[in-house]
Amino acid sequence: MCLVAILAAIVIVNLTAVAQSRPLWGRATYYASRYQGRTMACGGAYRHRKLVAAVDRKINIPCGKKLRVKNRSNGRVVTVRVKDRCACYGRTIIDLSRRAARRLGYVQGGWTRVRVTVLQ
Repeated sequence: MCLVAILAAIVIVNLTAVAQSRPLWGRATYYASRYQGRTMACGGAYRHRKLVAAVDRKINIPCGKKLRVKNRSNGRVVTVRVKDRCACYGRTIIDLSRRAARRLGYVQGGWTRVRVTVLQ
């Protein structure tokens, strides 16, 4: 049991290092309208007209960091600020606000493949 905890800690540390230095590849989804006005993990209320994001809890990117998100399907790019955490599943690594999803052009499909880069 102790070995499992140590291995889990190593994986989390590695994800943190990777998130800070290299682009992340995965899926992006967007927040549903029903979350409008709810409190976010980093403070403040969710507003679908802002350019904000929630990153997977396993990827330790600090609140307030800016991210450049590129839609790999059409090449569109948007810059968002981390304001929340999410429990993503599968290949999903980030949830974006509706405005950010619109700018990336995937509102109709519900998700898209993205590359996420942490801006310094």
